[in-house]
Amino acid sequence: SADIKNDIHALANDGIEFRAKYYDISVAHYLIQPEQGHDIGRLSAAMLDYDVISWDSLIQPDGKGHSKRDITSVPVELLKDYACEQADMALRLKSMLDAKIKEFGMDSLLHDVEFPLIEVLADMERTGVRLNESVLVEYKSVLEERVQNLEKEIYEIAGTEFNISSPAQVGEILFEK
Repeated sequence: SADIKNDIHALANDGIEFRAKYYDISVAHYLIQPEQGHDIGRLSAAMLDYDVISWDSLIQPDGKGHSKRDITSVPVELLKDYACEQADMALRLKSMLDAKIKEFGMDSLLHDVEFPLIEVLADMERTGVRLNESVLVEYKSVLEERVQNLEKEIYEIAGTEFNISSPAQVGEILFEK
């Protein structure tokens, strides 16, 4: 699959615990080329010179005033073609990615660290975390005050006020003034 964590969530929503052996294409590709996109569409185009059926093409407007179709209104034939193609591409990409992972000596990193971490992250996302909202609200005001003080200090050093969020204005202050 290209997103095992998403699959784990989808199955858990229906009360099914994911226990199958898996290989996550996106995680494997991330180890090899972290700066690029990791979805099957991009990988299939780049590594296999193949353009897959896009998810967006399946859920395009249905002509009934809806901005996007619900998956239940997508014809089963289209869903079948999409799902089969995704599985086919994942299988083809796996062998290519596995070879690169082994070439770079990252086999243990992938199988002993990255893949088990997927399950941990999925569990954390499903479980959530407990937050003390009053502490966060209080800390928000502390941070807002700190930001205001830093802005004042920046304006004093620059000798003028400007939009700190604007790269162009920051560049003008840094390089022209």
